[in-house]
Amino acid sequence: MNEQARVSEGNYLEITERLERLDLLYRHSPARWMKDQVFTVDEASGGIRPWMDETIVDEVVHALHTEKLLLFPKSRRRFITWTVSAFWVWDARYRSHHLNLIQTLNEEKAAYIVDERCRFIEEHLREPLLRRPFDHWKGAKGYTTRMKYKHTKSTIRGVKEGGDAVRLYTITRIFMDESEFQPHAHEAMTAAKPLMEPNKDVQIVLASSSNGPSGPIASLCREVGFTKFS
Repeated sequence: MNEQARVSEGNYLEITERLERLDLLYRHSPARWMKDQVFTVDEASGGIRPWMDETIVDEVVHALHTEKLLLFPKSRRRFITWTVSAFWVWDARYRSHHLNLIQTLNEEKAAYIVDERCRFIEEHLREPLLRRPFDHWKGAKGYTTRMKYKHTKSTIRGVKEGGDAVRLYTITRIFMDESEFQPHAHEAMTAAKPLMEPNKDVQIVLASSSNGPSGPIASLCREVGFTKFS
């Protein structure tokens, strides 16, 4: 082996060891992984930008990492859909045999989030060597409806609204985005709530802007005395 080959091999080993240390750190810290590696899209300009370093985003990530039921009354400025999507990706790439659903009004809208949020995040990580392989399936409109990581066998899947979509799968996490605009959101919550047994690692996340007092977030807010989301 010549000197140049030895230097190249040494550099490769050094890089590999550094990435392995980072990957171990990221396995236990979704917030650090997002800040270091995740890019998003500025929808106003279409430009790619680094992860938002804001206190509210850190608080959302911490809640996602610790709580089983979360409600996010939101506005677009709060970055909730990007944050939950990134957490779903982090969970699927570091946890085995998880099924993380994204539920919206219809399958096309759900597939848009899987494709333009979850798939985008994995394929645009800052360090290319940390990107992980996954299989994906597309729907009629060309968006990715499902992505499954090859090494963990964990899946992120977009589904339409309603309780049947929840009952059909053995889920780990479900994100009901714009839940207040889903006519059958209460049915989906009824189907999902029994999954939240103390000995099960199931998480339910609802996020939505307000659509009046009739949606599941508004109802749950009233139960705990929070009346401004209406």
